[in-house]
Amino acid sequence: MSATAAAVRAFASRIGGRAAGRDEEIWESLAGSRFPNLEVPWRPDVVVVPAGVADVIAATRFAREHGLGLAARGCGTCRSWGTR
Repeated sequence: MSATAAAVRAFASRIGGRAAGRDEEIWESLAGSRFPNLEVPWRPDVVVVPAGVADVIAATRFAREHGLGLAARGCGTCRSWGTR
């Protein structure tokens, strides 16, 4: 399964952080990594940069509802986006 672009935009409007699907211009900067593993391509359908616990819960629910896999990355392994 996957999430439609409209579903991702609706989800993004409901959270305090940021979310983008592959069709959005900002997706590349959110999904990018300073330390890419070229042997394991990282091309998620949706990227979420949560603002807090509520966003993590919402992202987990969104992934479950749309049949998406879920991978968490902490600040120790990816960019730290800070607050908006």
